[in-house]
Amino acid sequence: YRKSVNLPGTYANIKTGKSADRGGMQVVDLSSGGIKMKLNVERNLKIGDLLVIEFHLDDTKRTRIKKEVTIRNVSGLYLGTSFRSADAYDPVLGFYLMN
Repeated sequence: YRKSVNLPGTYANIKTGKSADRGGMQVVDLSSGGIKMKLNVERNLKIGDLLVIEFHLDDTKRTRIKKEVTIRNVSGLYLGTSFRSADAYDPVLGFYLMN
């Protein structure tokens, strides 16, 4: 199940333990397995790159979400990502998706 959202956030591209590239983005849809995001400016990100994303849900608590994701597809400014296995199941996201 995917939920369309419009949540501002940030990302950092992690390469060899260093933050190689960071910037702003919008989360445009959310599922229990990953997110689709739109970058604010075009970057040289590739399938397989590892990002740390951070954004706040638009729930009453403005819950902060910070997760590692892997880029699965790239289409212009849009990136399809999946959560890393360690971040796969999140009860807060599950509850948010059901409401």
